[in-house]
Formats: sequence, structure tokens, C-alpha cells
Amino acid sequence: MKDHEQRYLELLAKDGTDPTDTYRKALFYLFSGNLEIYSKIDSLYDFKSRSIKFDSFEKTDFSNSMKHMIELGFNLYNGYPSADPTTLFSGLDHENSKLCLEAIQVRFDLV
Repeated sequence: MKDHEQRYLELLAKDGTDPTDTYRKALFYLFSGNLEIYSKIDSLYDFKSRSIKFDSFEKTDFSNSMKHMIELGFNLYNGYPSADPTTLFSGLDHENSKLCLEAIQVRFDLV
């Protein structure tokens, strides 16, 4: 978990995220918790304009389960359409399922 926390704090700092911005905090929490997604963060988020890169996401190679996780992150950030919970969680292992639930908690300030 220490590596996840370090990556999470790095993304928050790189973005300059306000501590009360639970939208971005949830997005970065989710993206920093999965190495496949984290390694491609620059194809998903533009740190200069502080916005999601929808077009790049569509063109980047991710597995279906990773696409669902990314869509969830986008949804927590701005309401982007994502898979229904059954579809999302059916393709995830225990670790990634837990990560998604924790990101939802971050978004709604439940932690």
C-alpha cells in the first residue's frame, strides 16, 4: 500500500489538486492503485490543462477490465458513462475490486 500511497500523492502534487477536490482525488486514487493504468497516466490525463484525455483513452491499448476501471475513474471525476456495477466487478480480481470500492469512498468523502 505504501507504493500506492506514494504514487497517489505524486499525482495529486503534479496536478496541484485542492485537498477538497474529491473528484480528482478519486480519479488519482484509482489510477495510482493499478500499475497498468498508472504507467499510462499521460494518455489518460493532461496535467497542463488539468483534464481527462477522452480521445487518447479510446486509442490506448487496455484490457477490457482496465477500460472499465478507467471509465469508473472518469465517472467519479465528471459523470462519464461507465459500465454498470455487475459488468465492472465481474471482470476484476479481488485487489482491483477493492481499489474501485475505495475510490468510490474517496469520491464521496467516506474515508
